[in-house]
Amino acid sequence: LPMTTGQCFLSEADGTYPTWGTAWGSLDGNDDLRFSAKLGQDGTFGSEVTGPGDSSLFWIAGERSPEVHDLVVELDIDAQTIKGSGTFYSLTTNKLASGSFEFICEPAAQ
Repeated sequence: LPMTTGQCFLSEADGTYPTWGTAWGSLDGNDDLRFSAKLGQDGTFGSEVTGPGDSSLFWIAGERSPEVHDLVVELDIDAQTIKGSGTFYSLTTNKLASGSFEFICEPAAQ
């Protein structure tokens, strides 16, 4: 997926919290199209693509999906990368589609 603006946060296990991360932002320069992906502190995976307001565009993958739960999200702390793949479910059309993503987190501006 092309992500043109957004934020990304990766956190390595520190003895208190496990490794976890999230990325979110707009797609194709359109702020009405949103994407998010996460590997939660509880080890769960999740991702979604949504459109504006009451749009018919609403796809989810991971633990929240009522159908397939094959989403895998991987974090590479050294490369500051979050990537994943799995089956997305449309909450509006009840269709399934395979999808994948990869985001490189850039250092925060100083």
